[in-house]
Amino acid sequence: VSITAYIGSIAVAPDEFETAYVSQHVARCSPLSDIINSRWLGYVLLSNVGQFHGQINLYGGTKDGLSLDDVKSYPVLLPPRSEQDVIVKYIQDESQVIDQAITRTQREIELMREYRTRLIADVVTGQVDVRGIEVPEVAEEAGTNEYSPLHDEDTADADDLLDADEDLKAGE
Repeated sequence: VSITAYIGSIAVAPDEFETAYVSQHVARCSPLSDIINSRWLGYVLLSNVGQFHGQINLYGGTKDGLSLDDVKSYPVLLPPRSEQDVIVKYIQDESQVIDQAITRTQREIELMREYRTRLIADVVTGQVDVRGIEVPEVAEEAGTNEYSPLHDEDTADADDLLDADEDLKAGE
């Protein structure tokens, strides 16, 4: 459990970790494995209740922190170990579906960016003829902070690209 920077951040070390070093910014918690599923404990500490407990126990003037006693006194709901295991498995299964969707979406975005870059290069080098193509208006997405030359008011339109291409071919 992070007790200084990023207070309340949690990491669950795999069981196969035999040796690890912990800095003064981290509280190491070692639950009894026959009573508490480590991942269950991590989820509880990341829950609203766990995070709230951390926030109300912060101390310090210029730099907030938690003491080891604060971490020790975290309230933890403790259903039977078998129930913890079922809930942890459910969370992991559901998260896996979401993680796969995120990975697929990130890959699709990457492919679209590659396609856009390639298309722009092909148009600029004259490998794709864009004369006579009408570009539909594209509504900007709310909250998009990424710069896109396709939405810049000063960006050349298709005719400007063709003129520039013809100038290059003519040696101007």
